[in-house]
Amino acid sequence: MASEAFANALRRYGGMWGSAWRDGRMLTDVVQVTGTTQRGRIEVPLVGQQRVGYKYGRLSSEGSIAFQKIDTGWELDVFNAITLDVDELRRRRDAGQFGTLDGTFDLLLKQDDPHAFGKEVWQLVGCMIWQLDVGINIADDFIQREIPLTYDRAEPIRTFRVTDGVVQPVHTLQ
Repeated sequence: MASEAFANALRRYGGMWGSAWRDGRMLTDVVQVTGTTQRGRIEVPLVGQQRVGYKYGRLSSEGSIAFQKIDTGWELDVFNAITLDVDELRRRRDAGQFGTLDGTFDLLLKQDDPHAFGKEVWQLVGCMIWQLDVGINIADDFIQREIPLTYDRAEPIRTFRVTDGVVQPVHTLQ
């Protein structure tokens, strides 16, 4: 019994085996990505009662990305996306460069702990960063920033379920 508990402890995911990918390239500066997809709640007054009911509302998807500063890549991407003036947006639109209008990108998130039951992969589609943080702190041993992001949707690429010690794939697109 004790060895089974020890073996099960090994199966827990360790965060150091996670990675984030953009455009097929591992982002070695990204140390954390969080994402929450949440269903809105609409309050519905119930006639003749002293309480309210609820119904499902719209979905929202928000999170954050934390990175260690290696270069100015993230700052430049955010700066370029949020500071385009109207004339440049119109020029790109008229040239058919729609993909460069909004600064969206996709993030592939992999969790591949060799001790865990399996590999997990999710994709955040249509990520947008809305805020640019710059500045200095002379007390920092290294610079790490965390910036909020939104995304259109999360897609399970590779997931699994463990039932009675047997790994059963749920999604296996990768």
